[in-house]
Amino acid sequence: FLTLFVAAVLLTGIYLKQPVTKTPPTTSTLTADKTLAGLAAATDAENQRAALTSLARVWGRAVPAIGAAPSVEQALQAAGFKIHSYSGNLGGLIRLGYPALLECKIPTASAKRYLVLVGVDQAALRIATAEGTVFQVPMVRIEQYWTGKALIPWRNPSGLPVPMRYDATTEQRQALASLLAAANAWTAGSADYSDAALRTAIRRFQTQHGIEPTGVAGVLTMMQLYRSSKELQIPSITRVEQTP
Repeated sequence: FLTLFVAAVLLTGIYLKQPVTKTPPTTSTLTADKTLAGLAAATDAENQRAALTSLARVWGRAVPAIGAAPSVEQALQAAGFKIHSYSGNLGGLIRLGYPALLECKIPTASAKRYLVLVGVDQAALRIATAEGTVFQVPMVRIEQYWTGKALIPWRNPSGLPVPMRYDATTEQRQALASLLAAANAWTAGSADYSDAALRTAIRRFQTQHGIEPTGVAGVLTMMQLYRSSKELQIPSITRVEQTP
């Protein structure tokens, strides 16, 4: 039954009709099973297209073209996304806070399949479906199929070099300082954009967000800086906290 359930989620195509920061209605397993039962297995191309469509909706952008790209990752890059290739456990992935493509291995599928993670509800993951609803799948069950890898699309709207180079321009340094200020990690009113000042602020931000405090604004640091900016409205996974 579990294999049918997970495969069925994949077959629908993954399509999110409303912003990921708003919690969509949840469809029960029984209702979903009735809706999806009897569908033919999705092809690799269909699954990839569904994943790209879902992520495009989450980000409010045009659907990346998969035709000329040999992979989902390269299709996203061609559409202007940066890709963070994650490898680890679900807890670490959830803490990053970005919608992600979970790489799964289904016994009945010839190749890897993708599920789009859009939220977490206590001990369950929330996976977007074609109808705009969300399946709640227990983490322990997803882990039976998940390879431990995920693709996390993110954007670099400021166009800053990552990591910031020693020869960065004054404009680039000011842009980084603005992001740090929005995250309450920059000394208010400071116009000191030297390497030392930036590294001190970056270490402060990294410590606040559980990132190794190297003082270098690498990929994870930039991802979290952009998420901290209210003006940019970067999509985040929804979190349903347990009530007492």
